Amino acid sequence: MPNHHRNLKLLEQGLIADNKLKAQGLVLTQGGEPTFVPHDTKAIEWNTAALGPEKLACARRFAKELLVTHLPGAVVLISSGKQFPGEPLPRWSLGLFTWSDGTPFWKNQARLHLEGDAPGPLAEDLPQQVLSAIADELKVENHVIPAYENVDLWINFFINEGEEIPRPYYSQTERHFILPAAWNDEMAKEWDKYCAKTGWVLPLDYGEDEKWISGAWKLEGNLTLMAGQSSVGLRLPLNTLHEDEIHTALTAEITD
Repeated sequence: MPNHHRNLKLLEQGLIADNKLKAQGLVLTQGGEPTFVPHDTKAIEWNTAALGPEKLACARRFAKELLVTHLPGAVVLISSGKQFPGEPLPRWSLGLFTWSDGTPFWKNQARLHLEGDAPGPLAEDLPQQVLSAIADELKVENHVIPAYENVDLWINFFINEGEEIPRPYYSQTERHFILPAAWNDEMAKEWDKYCAKTGWVLPLDYGEDEKWISGAWKLEGNLTLMAGQSSVGLRLPLNTLHEDEIHTALTAEITD
C-alpha cells in the first residue's frame, strides 16, 4: 500500500477515536511529545524514571512495525537524544529515515536487530576497520587513532588515597601502554577491563570545496578521553587541539 494511503488510514482511525471521545463528553489534550506506553506499566521507567530496558525494547518493536506498515526500506538509527538538567548522560533517540520519494534506503532489515538480539562476539579492532573503510570510501587519508580512558583518574579510583603506585607508560613506538612490573594480577585484570582502547576516532570534516577532509591530530601521547560513561564522541578533548586542526571527528566503539 502506498504511503499516502496508509496515512489516510491513520487519519480515518484518528477521526473515529475523536468521535468516540466527543460522544462521551471527554476532552483529550495531547502534548508536543505523545507518549506510548505498554499494557503493563508497573516498571519504574513508565512512572518516575526516564529510561529503562523495557522502554527501548518497546521502541524497537514499534519501529519494526512502522517499517512494515508505513516506511518499508527505511533505516532505524539509535542516537543521543535530549539531555535534561541533573541528568549525567543524554537520553537515547530512535529515528526512522528514508528517501522522501519512497526509494528504499536500507535493504536488509534483519541486520537492524530490532528485536534486541545481540549480534554476537565482535573483533576488538572492528571499530578501527570500520573507520578505515569509511576513510577509504571518502578518499581521505587514514588518520584513525585509538582513544583511551584517563589513566590518572582510573588509578585514583583503583588505589587507596595517598598510596604511591607506578604509572603505566605509553609507548609511541608500540602504540600501546606498558604496565609496570610492580602491578599485581588483579590490577592488570582491572586495567584490561577498564583501560583498554575504548574506541577509535577519525578526524573528519567537510571542506568548503565540498570534499571530505581529514588530518592528524598533534597529540602529546595518546588520545585521552574526558571522564564519563557516555560515548567516545561526547568525550573527545577537542579543547586541547590546535586552532588549525580539524575539530570534528567520526568515532566508533563496541558497547553492550
